[in-house]
Amino acid sequence: MTKRPTKQRPYAGLQDRDYFHIMLNLDAYQDFLPTAWSLANRFLDEARDRQKDPRLEPELRPFRYTKANYEARLDQVYQGLVDDVNRYEAQHSWTLRTRDDVVEWIRQMAPFNQTDGAWLRNIVPVGPIDEVRALLVNIFMDEVGAGDPKLNHANIYTALLHSVDIYLPDIRTREYADNPDLLDSAFTVPLFQLVVSEFSQAFFPELLGMTQYLEWSSVELKNMVRLNEHFDLDPHFYEMHVAIDNAATGHGAMARRAVELHLEQTRAELGEDAMQAQWKRIWNGYVAFATTGTLVEPGRGPGLPQRPLADRRLLVVGQAGGQLHLLDRHRPVQQDVLRPPHHAHAATAEDRPEGVTAGDQPPVGAGCHDACKYGRNTG
Repeated sequence: MTKRPTKQRPYAGLQDRDYFHIMLNLDAYQDFLPTAWSLANRFLDEARDRQKDPRLEPELRPFRYTKANYEARLDQVYQGLVDDVNRYEAQHSWTLRTRDDVVEWIRQMAPFNQTDGAWLRNIVPVGPIDEVRALLVNIFMDEVGAGDPKLNHANIYTALLHSVDIYLPDIRTREYADNPDLLDSAFTVPLFQLVVSEFSQAFFPELLGMTQYLEWSSVELKNMVRLNEHFDLDPHFYEMHVAIDNAATGHGAMARRAVELHLEQTRAELGEDAMQAQWKRIWNGYVAFATTGTLVEPGRGPGLPQRPLADRRLLVVGQAGGQLHLLDRHRPVQQDVLRPPHHAHAATAEDRPEGVTAGDQPPVGAGCHDACKYGRNTG
């Protein structure tokens, strides 16, 4: 059992929205890094635990890596998404929603989509890079618009917000985090991205898995296109992701190639056991992004997992007998509800497990992203 990170107590008992605000203003909170490290490990530890749950969806269950096994699992996931889209089309499921449902969804997704690309923000250390990191950089550059504000995904989503008369404060301000119209659970997945990516070299395998999960699912965004078109809302944000994230030649294919290259390199340099250990961490990052968070209204009980699939890529917001399912899916509800909502993160600093599966201490010092020297073990 490794040591518990120190100096967390000043940040005990905060909500996810508070941690989100701190992560976007880290220069003003230089003593927060131990808590960020603990948060990142907690998210990933929870995903590891969920892989032991017999109720976990078959497509998320762990398996031994071979290239054939990996590609078969991705094919299984992709076919499931295609089936969802076909079912959505056949049943005209967009007619089951109201315009107000969709507008509220757009509002609650703001913290996630206005930080689009955050999980890759520190993916490349200073110095030469290999092909794996080059693939990830290409994905990140598309997320931030390659220097063109009109193509920046966060800007495009902000324009969508404005098109439905939602004008939020600057995302880095306290006013944004304190906005009572935004649920605390709307900040959970963005927080997850920010704390893991703060230590991108330490969590490099996990980030590979997170990238694969996010970028493999674009086909299901066709449902969001149809839903927005039905209510005469701007579908551009979703159409864009269907195009650039596609599994054949886009970000989905790049992510798969990055994972396979990284594992091939690890096997060649360190052997089969080391490669399988890296694979376990990659898959845990995949599962973490698939299962982290719930988007629920306080006091109304847990919703479905805040799965980044359908609306860059999440499923649930608001209420309808306690929860509103924006998009219909073929999976049974009871199969998806595996845990309480992540308001549990409010007690993060004091109530984390004593053991942390990563290194003994988080990186210290403002702007320190070279966390590999404090890195996690490869088991």
